[in-house]
Amino acid sequence: MGGSKLTATGLSTNPPPRFGYALSLNNAGTVLAVGAPFDGTTDGSTIYRNGQVVIFRLSGNIWTEDAIFQGSPLVPSFEQGLGNFSGFGYVVALNAAGDLAVVSAPGEWKNISLNYRDIFMYTDACI
Repeated sequence: MGGSKLTATGLSTNPPPRFGYALSLNNAGTVLAVGAPFDGTTDGSTIYRNGQVVIFRLSGNIWTEDAIFQGSPLVPSFEQGLGNFSGFGYVVALNAAGDLAVVSAPGEWKNISLNYRDIFMYTDACI
């Protein structure tokens, strides 16, 4: 029995993106969401971990990259020791049909006094 190694285009190497940190597969096993919450960029002195989620689709026996979603690029984090970290892709979930994706970004703070984080939803039009 063979397998497929899935890779995504455009992932960073510094910092390591942790591609595969979060996974979700639809019920039919034809749509896969893969989180890479530590993916990011650097300006030479500061690392910005904006995160990324890649959607793959299975057609026949071949998985193809179908969509890429990225977190905010320059989000300061209040998490200890993480620096600039949005964590986009830390948790991913697909619905049964695979036409709705929910993505968490625990490092994106919108209201510090209420301590709530961002959750993003993408419909089939985006996926």
